[in-house]
Amino acid sequence: MSSSTEVTAVDVAVIGLGSAGERLATKLAETGRSVVGFDPGRIGGECPFTACMPSKVLLHHAASHRPVWAVARAHRDDVVNDLDDSGHHGELVDAGVEVVRARAAMVEEHVVEADGRRWRADTVVIATGSDPVIPPIDGLDGDRVWTSDDFMTATQLPESLIVVGGGAIGCESAAIMAGFGRRVALVEAEDALLGGSVDPLVSDLLAERLRRSGVDVHVGSSVGKVTHGDDDLVRLGDGTELSGARLLLATGQSPNWSGIGLESVGVGDRPEVDGEQRVDGRAWLRAIGDVDGRAPWTHGANHEADRLVELLTGQQDVRADVSGMPNCVFTDPPVGSVGSTAQAARDAGLSVVTGTARYSDVARYSTDRLFDGAVVVVAESGSGRIVGCSGIGAHFDDVVSVVTALMVGGVTVGEAARMVIPFPTMAQILTPAFAAAAH
Repeated sequence: MSSSTEVTAVDVAVIGLGSAGERLATKLAETGRSVVGFDPGRIGGECPFTACMPSKVLLHHAASHRPVWAVARAHRDDVVNDLDDSGHHGELVDAGVEVVRARAAMVEEHVVEADGRRWRADTVVIATGSDPVIPPIDGLDGDRVWTSDDFMTATQLPESLIVVGGGAIGCESAAIMAGFGRRVALVEAEDALLGGSVDPLVSDLLAERLRRSGVDVHVGSSVGKVTHGDDDLVRLGDGTELSGARLLLATGQSPNWSGIGLESVGVGDRPEVDGEQRVDGRAWLRAIGDVDGRAPWTHGANHEADRLVELLTGQQDVRADVSGMPNCVFTDPPVGSVGSTAQAARDAGLSVVTGTARYSDVARYSTDRLFDGAVVVVAESGSGRIVGCSGIGAHFDDVVSVVTALMVGGVTVGEAARMVIPFPTMAQILTPAFAAAAH
């Protein structure tokens, strides 16, 4: 590209139009800013097509009585619009965003190049998401295994599956397989499912529930070797052998900083992103969504996009960064968490107390014949400030929002224990947990 190449001036250039980038570009364009967005893949990213939305459809059917795969697949394909992103594209264009369906990279500060053209932007925003981690396992052939994208777009479910990784994706995928009557094993190297993001009682109950549904759960078990044949054979570190028609890797995601020209602007390949989304302290260069590694969920990406809109448009009342970002795993029943576990809080130097309650403590346990889930509330000793909560049970994906609101509002466990919660609702499980933490 010669130095005489014409350069188009814009206010903001957004590299990556997944959940975070799409939301940011739309909202900034609606304020009258000139915005160009780049993405060689599906606009909207993974969530509407290969992650959040299809998985929730399949989990819904898997939890129903005698689910039929053909019906579930048709519902999924309808919800994901047969993987057609033209609606997302059209909405961006209607908002005033210039959409470039090509890979983009920075060539110097403020300057982005794509498809033989260049743009000079006051602000460049990186929203390139994350990629699946492929662990170094002996014998593993990356071309022979599935990622979550493959699983969520499958035309047929395999008769058996080995899932490596006991995080949200792994647990949800195993639940889908079990719900449809397929043989499934779930392998997690850590001693508990969900990687320490929930308190031990919650992860233990999740493992119990998955086992009851037919999942062969192995925690504290590393994969020593994989042999690919007609079936995949996985040998665990303790010598246990598992076989499956397919192997699904759900071993985490890694921020995608590659191929966007960081070296051209003097930024390393794993930069720091500060509380105002600045990359290595550069005010002109920001990052949001999975790529910054802070809140790797759609609602986290959207929150960061909204906050950056406020920062870039000079709004006085910029929303606070929520350190206690809620998260859910949509198994049956679901898991919800917000803030810190008791152990994480102690590791951070806090003195904390916990309050625990079981679903059998509330009336709906009996009326609805529920699985006896649990909630653990974590509070700072003395002040009673709520620093975290995790739970598993019917509708806990909604109940955890109550705790999130209380944390944002600075309500103590003592005050929360005195709230009036309608009878008989699932949220009543919080009252005895708050009361126990308050004493």
